[in-house]
Amino acid sequence: MKVASASSTAPVVQVWLAVAVTSIVTAYLLIALPSTLPDSIVHKPASAASDSRTTTAATTTTTTAAPMPIPVEPTPQALYVGSLIEEVTGFADLFAETELRVHVRGLKWAEGPTWVPAGARILTSVPTTQDQVIFSDTKTNIMHYFIPATGKSGPFLTPSGCYESNDVPCDSHGARRVILLVNGTIIPLAEKYRGARLNSPNDLTLDAEGNIFFTDPSYGFNDRELDTRRELRENNVFKIPSAYIKASSHNCWIGPRIRPIRRYLAGKSTLDPVKLRLTGLDTPLFRPNGIYAHNQKLYIANCIPDNQGYWVVCETVSANGMATCEPFAQEHVRSGVKAIGAADGLKVDSEGRLWATAAGGVHVFAPDGTRLGMVRTDKKTGNLAFGGDGRLYLTVDDVLASIALVLT
Repeated sequence: MKVASASSTAPVVQVWLAVAVTSIVTAYLLIALPSTLPDSIVHKPASAASDSRTTTAATTTTTTAAPMPIPVEPTPQALYVGSLIEEVTGFADLFAETELRVHVRGLKWAEGPTWVPAGARILTSVPTTQDQVIFSDTKTNIMHYFIPATGKSGPFLTPSGCYESNDVPCDSHGARRVILLVNGTIIPLAEKYRGARLNSPNDLTLDAEGNIFFTDPSYGFNDRELDTRRELRENNVFKIPSAYIKASSHNCWIGPRIRPIRRYLAGKSTLDPVKLRLTGLDTPLFRPNGIYAHNQKLYIANCIPDNQGYWVVCETVSANGMATCEPFAQEHVRSGVKAIGAADGLKVDSEGRLWATAAGGVHVFAPDGTRLGMVRTDKKTGNLAFGGDGRLYLTVDDVLASIALVLT
């Protein structure tokens, strides 16, 4: 699941939430015990981070898990994991370093990293004093923060209201609804379609006109499509029209341009299914997952196990809810890479490149769909966010990590 984002190419803090599964857990561990890090973990001095554009995997060494989960503090040494795989010459030039740095460990399932600049107002009227990244540990129902300048991290919102979620503040599989969280108060945005409860809202995005689009697959159910609790027979992409969302006096920050939270007009909204006219595809979108609005287009990830996922790009959704979608890219993992995970969160950078989490790590595509390369993690990688500090932040299974970029 994922950070809900506006169509702007800059990173966006999103306060529109998608919540799904059957209940929200209120008792949990503040931080889970650390789990085993991947075989590619190496210890190396921060000053020795290679500037060479190597595309080989990191050297394997033995590490010992800390007795207690703690954030990674700024020290002469730091943990690194992963490496770049260049498939088109020049891909490695997008990066200022070749390996991921791990910042926070000991999570259960990290999701929805979101960059929050200093001075922003998140959930309260009090502005932040430092740049930070907020993200969810969805299985413990806790939202965390990480401050890059100091390395400090910890619980940010407890409970997050995002049990089994895939976004920050929440894009979950908890209460099977889309919500707006204002100062800790939950305001439902969408819970049913034609009287039937939503499946498990997974990811959402805000376009330039203020419309909300969200995916509603079956991941919140143990038996997926066969689960008897499902009230909707199909996995859908829905739209909450901006016409049914009004401006509020709350001054929460949700994007690079300061603007008020748009609040749902209770009792007057309609939930429109987006009719995806798929061209050039043998099968329809089976399990829509990540979604991102960019330049009048919608990018949607179709999450299929066993390295069979793919992404489609849809033209502007018309007034009647119809969107023409075409294949954009196919999931593919090179030999030697652990194909763990599936097509999930995605973002588009200022040059129109698609950055998408999927099996093996982060896959990067040119605007025409050409595969450029990938950031290898060898672990399930849920989502990503562009930081205002020039780093790409990733939620990789049980850790929050980042890698320095060279992007305009």
